[in-house]
Parts: sequence; structure tokens; C-alpha cells
Amino acid sequence: MGISGVIEVEATFDRPCGFLTVHRTSRLALAAGRVTDPEPYREGEDEEEPLSSGPTP
Repeated sequence: MGISGVIEVEATFDRPCGFLTVHRTSRLALAAGRVTDPEPYREGEDEEEPLSSGPTP
């Protein structure tokens, strides 16, 4: 879990889709969008390094 109870989510969109981010308590829509022309998924390619969540000891 991130700072202040925020959960970071990573997603790959490899086909057209729509999305909606909603605040659960108030049901307020925070963000909405659509992916109309995504890059095709290339299986077996090296994935990007994940972002660091803090300093490495």
C-alpha cells in the first residue's frame, strides 16, 4: 500500500476499452476515458522495470 492508503495499480490496455474511476463512498466519478487505438501486446518482450517505491537500502 502506498502513502496515505493509496493503492497503485498498473494496467495494460491491448484492445479498445473504456474506463471509469469512482470514489466508492460518494460515488463521484473521478476520471473517465477510453483507449481507441492501443499498441498490440507483444508477448515475450522484456517488460519495463517497475518504479521504485522508495530508497533502496
